[in-house]
Amino acid sequence: MLSSLADVRVAVSVSDSPDLVRRGLGLLHQRHAFVEIARHVLAAGGSLAYGGDLRPGGYSRVLFDLVDTYDLPGRPGPERVTDYLAWHLFLRLGVDEQAELVDVATVVGVLPPREISPDDPDLRGAAETAAARWKRARALTGMRERMAAETDARVMLGGGVMVGSGLYPGLLEEAVLTLRAGRPLFLLGGFGGCTERVIEAVTGGRPPDLELDSQLAARADYGELVAEAARAGTPVEYDTLLDELRAAGPRGLANGLDLAENETLFTTDDIDEMVALVLRGLRRITGQTAS
Repeated sequence: MLSSLADVRVAVSVSDSPDLVRRGLGLLHQRHAFVEIARHVLAAGGSLAYGGDLRPGGYSRVLFDLVDTYDLPGRPGPERVTDYLAWHLFLRLGVDEQAELVDVATVVGVLPPREISPDDPDLRGAAETAAARWKRARALTGMRERMAAETDARVMLGGGVMVGSGLYPGLLEEAVLTLRAGRPLFLLGGFGGCTERVIEAVTGGRPPDLELDSQLAARADYGELVAEAARAGTPVEYDTLLDELRAAGPRGLANGLDLAENETLFTTDDIDEMVALVLRGLRRITGQTAS
């Protein structure tokens, strides 16, 4: 019987890794790892948080299905799964969809940073000007900041390496914000992706994929967003983020695991081993005995 994690809310950062094929893996392997980690946290009485959209078949939907399986008396689904949405994504959530989720999970629409009005039409529309894209990117950062502040630990695996709709690749920003918030961070590198690059930085390296020049070369319109961010006083600073990860080092992850255990977590593709290490760290963090 697992020790109780009833007072622990675990954030999970995951998106599809571009490195699975070269590792002899597929999306099903990564999704299985996500499910197993979530399942064990829920089975131990913990709760989960995820920051992402609610598209059918997405990772949020997997959590909603799991919480039904691991129901606890007196603790309904909304107390056990929280989905954080940046404000512009929350605004797109229909009334029917909100009603569908009310008994399943808590959906938190996070207001944008102060410099952006919640009523700004660029958040409600789909304009592709640099200014509109910057506002939506800042809203994503605001959501990630709040999620880091309101969770007790974060587990990270896979992840896209190139920037999407934010100012940075999502998992890179989430890793740094988690450390800034003083929260424990578990890095599961066995699926590659952005998590592997974050590990490279944490262990003293400088992943070339996470240099600004690489990001600019990979996405034709990213330069416009970078320029808009600089004009708005929120410059894109990959060097700063990577320096923070290097300064933290493995010990700065503060995840209850020793150096050897973290090194295993950085490299293993054995899902049972990943789950065992994450649970061991969580139990140590909460002051419980980990076998």
